Amino acid sequence: MVDALRDEIRLGVAVCDVWQRFEVSGRIARELVGAQSYTDLYRIIKVNDMSAGFRPADVARWATMGKISKAEVGEIFGLQDSEIDAFIAAGTSTGGN
Repeated sequence: MVDALRDEIRLGVAVCDVWQRFEVSGRIARELVGAQSYTDLYRIIKVNDMSAGFRPADVARWATMGKISKAEVGEIFGLQDSEIDAFIAAGTSTGGN
């Protein structure tokens, strides 16, 4: 039973689902599925024909509009504090990642 649950988590569908509903942080989601970055989480979404609830550009735009804090951006994607400003700038300058 535990092995089946471990396999289900590693496949990532359930993890990405709760991540896209903001029920688990990006850092935890990445750790659970063995993702190197948040782009790996989006790869799982794409491969499994899931609908993305938000995109990096959406989150970057929310931050520039003041709807969420920089800390929340970091939490959502599992970013280090030193990565957040560059993430927001990239996401808003050309339409995003």
